[in-house]
Amino acid sequence: MLLMLGALVVAIVLAVFVCEINPDVTYTWYAGLWQGLFFIPNFILWVFRDGLFVAAHSTLGYKVCYALMALMSVASLASCFWAPRSVRIERQREATEKAEEQARIKRESEQENLPR
Repeated sequence: MLLMLGALVVAIVLAVFVCEINPDVTYTWYAGLWQGLFFIPNFILWVFRDGLFVAAHSTLGYKVCYALMALMSVASLASCFWAPRSVRIERQREATEKAEEQARIKRESEQENLPR
């Protein structure tokens, strides 16, 4: 969790220096890729200070690229939280299967050792 927080701080600093959105500039598709990639840091900056998290003047290519990259950014952040849970579930399932297999082997060995 601390690593993700550090990565977010680095992303916010990069967003300030790499893709600060100027309200007087008309942006094209290439800027849409960069600004969409930094959607989450730009949004956080927008919440805490005056500024934009999406360009006011832009082309259709910008809007499409921005939307795609913003979606990918949010999906990658979401996967950071959901992937560990799925790994834990898989490990728990494997541990349960292993315990069941050990119990089955123990029962079979006890049955073989019973006097007849």
